[in-house]
Amino acid sequence: MSFQKLDYLILGGGLSGLYCAKRLLKERGIKNLMILEAKNKIGGRIQTYKGLLNNNYADLGAQWILPQHTRVQDLSKNYKLKLFPTYSQGQSIYQFNGKNLKDEISDKSAQDLFDKTDEFVEQFLSFLNQKQITSIPNMTLQDYLDDFIVSNVNTQDKDILNLFKQHLASNLESVTAYPLSKISLKYAQFMEKQGKDFTSLQGEFDQLRMEGGVENLIEKLAQDFEANKYLQLNQKAVEIIQHSNDVVEVKVLESTEKDSKYSQNEILIQKSYFTKNLIISVPPFIFKHIDLQLLDSQHQQKIQNLTQSYDVGNVIKTFLLYDTPFWRNQNLNGNAFCYENPFITDIYDMSCSHSQNGILQVFSVGQKATEAQKLSKSEFRTKIIQALVSIFGRESYNYFDYFSHSFIEDPFVLGGYSGLQIGKLEQTGESPVQEFADFNTQKNQNIFFVGTETSQSFNGYMEGALRSVDWLLENSIKN
Repeated sequence: MSFQKLDYLILGGGLSGLYCAKRLLKERGIKNLMILEAKNKIGGRIQTYKGLLNNNYADLGAQWILPQHTRVQDLSKNYKLKLFPTYSQGQSIYQFNGKNLKDEISDKSAQDLFDKTDEFVEQFLSFLNQKQITSIPNMTLQDYLDDFIVSNVNTQDKDILNLFKQHLASNLESVTAYPLSKISLKYAQFMEKQGKDFTSLQGEFDQLRMEGGVENLIEKLAQDFEANKYLQLNQKAVEIIQHSNDVVEVKVLESTEKDSKYSQNEILIQKSYFTKNLIISVPPFIFKHIDLQLLDSQHQQKIQNLTQSYDVGNVIKTFLLYDTPFWRNQNLNGNAFCYENPFITDIYDMSCSHSQNGILQVFSVGQKATEAQKLSKSEFRTKIIQALVSIFGRESYNYFDYFSHSFIEDPFVLGGYSGLQIGKLEQTGESPVQEFADFNTQKNQNIFFVGTETSQSFNGYMEGALRSVDWLLENSIKN
């Protein structure tokens, strides 16, 4: 073959792809490198909407940084990006049975049930930390939750019992963005070992946020290695062909449209890129739509089976901007849990640290997001306002800006949070992370996977995206 060949081609311009390029360029001295991004901008699932009035902003994808996310914190510090705690002073509200129950619940029997949340989490984590869950292979998170309540909750008050059940179920689904009836305990065990924060069920809320929005991290990272010199936008990969152990061809469709959907109505140019090494940083549930031809048919079948098993949850984020965070004057922290609302999961105070304005962020997660998407935009807005008024009072009517967003409409994200591997773990017992690691460390390998779904730790978080790159460079690409 006679063609110009890259040393490294990185597929995907999200956090892991950019971080990988930066490390290869600045630490390994590799200059013959290119990043291909299907969209017309970098960042992937990290996007900040900066169009709210008065210079307010809203993180549409990743937004929270946990105390144990040391890579993200170190990178933020290096780029002089300030982190600040999510507002948590005051009481939360639990909306149930037409009532607004606060953290300080006057009904002692109800308070006792809420106190059992700590007990549930301790038992749940202890159960997940067992080496094997073999006696109940078909048990789901929903099964376990039902069993816990039957075994541990003694009350004749069905309303209070339902409140407790919905409290736990709502919090668990908020962590996964996927129906509990479809997540096995084996997969929950895998998630917990990868750093998924099930302790949030206990009301711990010490997450950090980034001033100006998390997209600032993407911008600083790109500036750090002058990404524009190595970046090609609007390049949708459609086929990957491994010609030899040192030649991989990536076929793409190039679009000139600003927000290309790569439809038949657009003018698309077919191109090919050739590289010695290919690093794939797109999520597995996106990668599975790319045709793949590997030299080893067994490896090809294994990676196709692995990526085909991935799915992604459904999340809608809606932001309402107010003159002030008026709920704080009521000794409320802005957190509300809407158990019986068919369209809304929970609400948080997402006010910007630099602003006197207040922002309420409304989450619609999992099945509630799916139901919300059946409404028109105006109907959904009405439902949200009605819910806010019922929780925080008539001042909720006085918002002066509104923005709602769902990644499910984005063909290169397709949902919310990170991808979940559904079904395969239960069938084979193999960890998806270990399968990616095994693929990455094969002898004479020149195709590699990075990204939060492939990470050995903090799978599903920004921290996992960074650590997946560190692991690859330490274990697979050592020179």
